[in-house]
Amino acid sequence: MNTGRLAIVSAATAVAVAVSSAVKAADPFGLYIGGAVGQADLDLDRSVSDTAYDVHMHHTGWKAVIGIRPLPILGAELEYLDFGNPSYAESTFAPPAAPGGTIATTHTKAEGIFGVLYAPIPIPMVDIFGKVGAARTQFDLNGQLLDVFCPVTPIAPSCPYIADHQTETDLAYGAGVQLKFGAAALRAEYERINASFGAPYMFSFGVTWTLL
Repeated sequence: MNTGRLAIVSAATAVAVAVSSAVKAADPFGLYIGGAVGQADLDLDRSVSDTAYDVHMHHTGWKAVIGIRPLPILGAELEYLDFGNPSYAESTFAPPAAPGGTIATTHTKAEGIFGVLYAPIPIPMVDIFGKVGAARTQFDLNGQLLDVFCPVTPIAPSCPYIADHQTETDLAYGAGVQLKFGAAALRAEYERINASFGAPYMFSFGVTWTLL
């Protein structure tokens, strides 16, 4: 190979590397990890809560995620979601009737797998995306039924004890937006699981970091 041809090949290689690096820095694809915190909500059905009405609860939740984005518009994610430990209390005390009601604490967590679709918008630093998949959800409830034989207090040994544990696999979906800074990205997301006991959902804010 003569000197001129070698110079052309070298220059072309240098340009290709530079362009590739610039694209990678502006819009990195590949394997990434992340985490987020936010407000988790649970609309607990009355048949599960042992109350006269459906119970709405919210608590601080968090999640961890590992994902891959092999194509600009398509990716996949594995997530662990923890919807926190909200409590509720319902008192049916109405003089001259005897005191009664329900007190309980819940814990909901899930492992999910999602396909992620990114909108093809012409803004390099911003992504808008939707996701759909399945989640294995675990729900635990522990509490007491309050009646005439015990006071309306968090600890009442004579009150009937209630417990519920459910595990099911359900449809899960969500949407979000992220702002990218090279390998890092800031995210805001909404996610929901169609669980039969109360359809937990979460609004979260977090960060991801692209590893490859």
